[in-house]
Amino acid sequence: MGYQDLQWDIHVPLQAAGTDRTVFRTFKAEGNWFIESAEFMPDDAITAAATNYVTVTLTNVTDSATIHTFNTNTGQTTTVAGTAIAVTVDAGSDSVVTQGDKFSLAKVETGTGGALGGTYSLFLRRRAL
Repeated sequence: MGYQDLQWDIHVPLQAAGTDRTVFRTFKAEGNWFIESAEFMPDDAITAAATNYVTVTLTNVTDSATIHTFNTNTGQTTTVAGTAIAVTVDAGSDSVVTQGDKFSLAKVETGTGGALGGTYSLFLRRRAL
């Protein structure tokens, strides 16, 4: 018995600094898929800052599980446009994705924030049917 692999993307459009944005998407593939790995590909560069930063959170709304979150606060993540940020899936999250699961991708500003958009890519695997 083999495996099937799938890359599933959820994108938040580039937003001006000072603009919060949340997008939603439903997972359509049949079966139970396991998150093998993930990455976030930013559309813009943001330098980490203490008072003006962005927090990005990917959540499986159906399971009330945070898949990953990061921010550009001092000592945290600095983004470079077109350079992927490796994602460690949060330990407490549900790593199983099933048909109909709803996801949210939120960009929340602190202070004046920063212009940021980007795409989370989940690399999923399931046993072939």
